[in-house]
Amino acid sequence: MKKILCVIVPMLLLFVLAACDTGPTPERVIPSESQPENGAPTVAQAETQPNEPEEDVDDDSDDDPTDGQDEADDRVFAIGDTIRVGNIEITVLGYRTSEGEGFFAPADGNVFYLIDVAIMNTGDSTESISSMLMFDLRDSDGFSLNTSLGAMTMGRGGVDGAVLPGKVIRGELGYEIPSGASGFKLQINPQVFGRSGLFAVNMDITSDTPTNPDSLRSSRTGSEIPIGQTFSSGNLEFVVNGVRTYTGEGFFRASEGNTFLLVDVSVTNNGSSATTVSSMLMFSIRDSHGFSYSSSIGAMSAGRGSLDGDVMAGSTLRGELGVEIPSDLTGFELFVSPDVFRTENIFVIALD
Repeated sequence: MKKILCVIVPMLLLFVLAACDTGPTPERVIPSESQPENGAPTVAQAETQPNEPEEDVDDDSDDDPTDGQDEADDRVFAIGDTIRVGNIEITVLGYRTSEGEGFFAPADGNVFYLIDVAIMNTGDSTESISSMLMFDLRDSDGFSLNTSLGAMTMGRGGVDGAVLPGKVIRGELGYEIPSGASGFKLQINPQVFGRSGLFAVNMDITSDTPTNPDSLRSSRTGSEIPIGQTFSSGNLEFVVNGVRTYTGEGFFRASEGNTFLLVDVSVTNNGSSATTVSSMLMFSIRDSHGFSYSSSIGAMSAGRGSLDGDVMAGSTLRGELGVEIPSDLTGFELFVSPDVFRTENIFVIALD
């Protein structure tokens, strides 16, 4: 009986919380004509207004079959619209298709469908983003599409992780669809509990006043840690010793227009027992647009040491994190998460 209650009670609690629906509702953000000092408009400074329905609804007849659809229409937006729900602003910037390459190719008659999404945190606390929980692509018949591993390998960045105040996360959602298909809507629910913030983006319509992608940049808040400054979390002490770029050589060479970014990091264990360091779980490199960069085989071959393994008490592990980046891009930051279960305990190091 106790086991049954342990299952039923949490489910009832989730149902009640979801049924309350007292959270923030979606509102469209209209890009402001004013420009900040750096010349790029910021979404956070924009005005807001309710979304206009895609089609006019005739309310003259009590028997009109469209009665009750106003709320649904007001929650369907277009590509390029920025939608604010509470302290986060979500913009679907567009989509592209890909035929993949090599082992990662779609089935015959299909293509990969990659949706470019940016999320800005305008609040004063960290927000956690999950692409699996937040986004749901529906086709013209209402079927929900699963994300595609092959499509995600073709995508740039990802839309998962912690977004600190003033920062942006941007990436591509990846699906596999029939070639030439249309009529898709991306359903978005920023809330884990409740549906008050639920809205959709019609992937066949582009906004008349789209958000400028260049405005979706992470701002420097003043809390970023400079290179060479030590910072601690629990028994672990971190320091970024330096940054260098390298084009590689021979087989391990960066693609044309790219270079390898190598970040030299030391981790010291000041505790009384051994601990484990994981570069994949603890470190993430993002550019000013919010794109994250995965480790590159070429960059790792050019790097010195590795930031993975056990660290004995009183010992230090030092190595270089390596990613491949566009040569002309700046504004990179290193995000350090000593505890993957505590999003409030994340450090940001400015790499330039």
